[in-house]
Amino acid sequence: MKTIKRQKVNYGKPAFFPELSTTPRRCVGQGYYLSERERSALDMHLAFLVRDRRNNADPNAVAVIREDFRKVGYLSEAQARTLAPILDGLESLQVFCRVDGSRLWLDLPAPAALRKALDLSGYQSDQILAAVAHTMPPPT
Repeated sequence: MKTIKRQKVNYGKPAFFPELSTTPRRCVGQGYYLSERERSALDMHLAFLVRDRRNNADPNAVAVIREDFRKVGYLSEAQARTLAPILDGLESLQVFCRVDGSRLWLDLPAPAALRKALDLSGYQSDQILAAVAHTMPPPT
């Protein structure tokens, strides 16, 4: 029998940019955090993305958290790689989500649009500037 990990994560004060256009991306790893019954009964409309720096398997891991602080999965490795440097300067990012069958889909903003929104909204910090500068290609 598979053991379900029931982890609670504080998502702090989330940044939220509902005006940004988004692309649906699937939450992965739900089977580790939700039972089959919980996945089939899942009813979520908001999720919180939080950097998981304790994840030894992926240094860019981004956890997906429910409103009740329960971890329900992760962003894919590719999505985490692009969003992790941006999230390093935030407590969390609130996103809309939807459930399709037993799968959770997250509406993720494009990283470039998110960087711009953070800059314009005053969320900018030295940490975000350093993270963004590190991930941006050098000028040509």
